[in-house]
Amino acid sequence: MRKHSKLVVNENAEELKILLRKQTKSKNIDRLRSLLFIKLNKFITRQELADYLGYHIRTMERWLSKYGEGGLDKMLLAERLERKSHLVDSKVHGAISKRVNDPPTGFSSYVEVKQWLSTNYDLEIEYNTIRSYLIRNFKTKIKQPRKSHIKKDDEAVEAFFKTT
Repeated sequence: MRKHSKLVVNENAEELKILLRKQTKSKNIDRLRSLLFIKLNKFITRQELADYLGYHIRTMERWLSKYGEGGLDKMLLAERLERKSHLVDSKVHGAISKRVNDPPTGFSSYVEVKQWLSTNYDLEIEYNTIRSYLIRNFKTKIKQPRKSHIKKDDEAVEAFFKTT
């Protein structure tokens, strides 16, 4: 026998409809629709409601348990995610830019950038974060020259380039 929905929705149907119109995230819309359908007794079981909305029953139960614990504030997703402030401020960005764009004193690897940031600016940033930051902002690549042969004659190389 399937479980009947015994959740008590505190808001009335009109409040839920108004909140539903204001939502921009599709997941919040579905969460509010589930509460509205429970309030209006449109579906007898949670399984029927989950099938109608296209979600798994366990997902519905998680939503409804969050609503039972903390109401709409806990059930609905935030409109914007709270992000940490940028790890690299404008001063550090300028220093990195100066060093990256100067070939004689530039960086030879992302590990070197990581060590340079930790010693000069006390920034402990992960390797992948530094790598993606440098690629995104400075279009950097790891460049390695081809290995030259041990017995290569430097005079022959110079003579070759003079004739071409």
